Amino acid sequence: MVLTGKQKIVLGFSTLGIGILAYWYYITSIKKPPKVSEKPPKVSEKPPVPPVKEYGEVRDIPEEECQKRNAIWEDGKCKCPPMFVWNVKQQKCTDKWDDISEVSKNECSAHGGYWDVIENTCKCPDGEKWDKQKQMCEIPPEEVPTPVPAEFTIAGVVEDRITFQPITNATVEILKDTRVAYSVKTDTNGEYMVLVKQDTYSVRGYAKGYITATGDVVKIDKDYTADIKLFPERVTATISGTVKDVDTEMAVAGATVEFQKTKVTICTVKSDAKGAFRFNVVLIYNVPYSVKVSAPNYKTFKGGITVYITDISIGIGLKSNYINVEDIPTKTICEAKGGTWYPELAPDECICVGRYVDDTEHVIEWDKDKQQCVETGEIRKPPD
Repeated sequence: MVLTGKQKIVLGFSTLGIGILAYWYYITSIKKPPKVSEKPPKVSEKPPVPPVKEYGEVRDIPEEECQKRNAIWEDGKCKCPPMFVWNVKQQKCTDKWDDISEVSKNECSAHGGYWDVIENTCKCPDGEKWDKQKQMCEIPPEEVPTPVPAEFTIAGVVEDRITFQPITNATVEILKDTRVAYSVKTDTNGEYMVLVKQDTYSVRGYAKGYITATGDVVKIDKDYTADIKLFPERVTATISGTVKDVDTEMAVAGATVEFQKTKVTICTVKSDAKGAFRFNVVLIYNVPYSVKVSAPNYKTFKGGITVYITDISIGIGLKSNYINVEDIPTKTICEAKGGTWYPELAPDECICVGRYVDDTEHVIEWDKDKQQCVETGEIRKPPD
């Protein structure tokens, strides 16, 4: 193939372009040498720190170093102050050595150690340990194994203190001081049992509707039985009794008996012909109760009830309060008070009659305070 003149020119330019590109690629691919810093490297101005010299004994320390090591310069030598020792490890005088390695070579054997020339330190012989308090190498005491505490049972029955019936699902706690150490529930028979370590304990029991009860502190060094009786929070009690005249022992009929809780009357009944009364009431634990009894011509009686049981029987004696002897209503009471009953009077009446001796009357009158016919000490002689 023969190229024309124009084609030859185009081909020449193409060849030249390719050559220029190849030369540019070659130039850019050549690695440039690293730049050399024009500034010289900075040289540290601080001189190297010389190693700190260690001293095996305090006497080896020069005077200029002595005070820096908690020591004193005396008689041309460096010495530790009284009650201080040279501590090789800390390189100063200290009040004691915490470890055998702190003891100096000169003092090593005096404290039960030996000097290890290879490690250049004081050591305790095999089987011995450094006693910091005694500052000596000693054979450590044998470690006595802690004995396993013996175990014992605490068992018992939780019952209703009123009905003596077992209480199911009651909680029984074994207390160490005030902390609950063990806790268990009673079974259907009210029984419980817990295994405890030998120690001193107290037993506490409680259940819904009952007052918590806690027993005394006891030392448990054998199996122990602790029955628990719980008071119900509320119980229906029967209150019964009789009202009598405290002087004559006669029954007081128609007396008003009031049962009170914190001075509020919650039940009222009347005594019958024999002075007897009876009523039922719900008692609440730890609430003060009292009985108030009143009757005509008698002083009102008030007394507290502290017994907490289902049946309470009380005897009440009323002190008569007749203003006049004529107020006494019956012959029996009249004679019991030292009076004389006169059915001839209208109405029947009780009077105090004087005592006669040799026609001389020893006057007897009604004593309102003593509620009796008593001699006044006055003597009445018959008229001449």
